[in-house]
Amino acid sequence: MANIETVELFKILSADTRIAIINLLKHGPMNVSGIADSLGISQSAVSQHLRLLKSVDLVSMKREGYWVAYSLNSEKLLEYRSKLSDVCTCGCYRCCERSLIVLKEYKSELEKELERLQQEITKLENE
Repeated sequence: MANIETVELFKILSADTRIAIINLLKHGPMNVSGIADSLGISQSAVSQHLRLLKSVDLVSMKREGYWVAYSLNSEKLLEYRSKLSDVCTCGCYRCCERSLIVLKEYKSELEKELERLQQEITKLENE
């Protein structure tokens, strides 16, 4: 059974905006204003998301004069990636015995979808 920390982590990572913030911070430290401008959201919304990311140590802050720079805690990100991998079945990391089967099933689904789309394109072209 998952512990509270893992449950809270998954809750925090369930917001697309927080994932977007993490992706921005992968490129280096940023301040709230820069993050808000990049994502097109308010600074107060960014601050709330950063507060939650800080609560699980994914983000740290460093005061640089008037500004506060937020950075990604890469070590924690790797630790949490490991936790996610424990429940992941896509075969992307820490492959399990089933990953080849899962990937082949996914490939088959994609091929069926591609065939359906090709039929739709042909139908539209013939109209």
